[in-house]
Amino acid sequence: MAGGASMARAAITSSADTFTLSLALVTPVSELDAWLARSAPLEMTIYAIGAELPRSEASVRLVNRWISRGEVITFERPDPLYANRKQFIVQRCDTSRARKNRVRAKAEQLIILHRELVRAAAADAPCPSRSKLAETVTGRNDDAGREQVRWLMKRLEAEGKIAVQPAPVGAQHGPTITILTGRHAGKSTRRMA
Repeated sequence: MAGGASMARAAITSSADTFTLSLALVTPVSELDAWLARSAPLEMTIYAIGAELPRSEASVRLVNRWISRGEVITFERPDPLYANRKQFIVQRCDTSRARKNRVRAKAEQLIILHRELVRAAAADAPCPSRSKLAETVTGRNDDAGREQVRWLMKRLEAEGKIAVQPAPVGAQHGPTITILTGRHAGKSTRRMA
């Protein structure tokens, strides 16, 4: 009899109604739009987290439009924090449009760099530091930004728009830049002693 009572209690406990609340987190549409505008090919971001993909959400519908245009691919992976949730990832494709945007970005950076060098030469001012130019031209003051400026200067020099006279080793100033084209042709940035 005692064994029967424990069996009944187990049956009652196991048949109790339980529910789980399946909430999904989605990245706002504005953040996804900004990500697509600035992302490099193959860059990834999480656009939703949940037990299932919340297909009715505006962000998910936006990602689906990008998929149909061939701009992104998506995949999912387990959420490392919760075993019953997934992370839904969107990855930028290396499309011709993305390649065109990179080329346009470099062309715009060349224009901005040239403008900054012309301004300094026209004012008989010293050449701005590579860090300052990196921040102005690429928006970042890090090694990658400074390397991009170095590459862009070589491009301007190869195109015959500027001449670069490097600073001597150990000098406390940057290079002297001479403008070779336009109304400020012949003007140079001033060396600082």
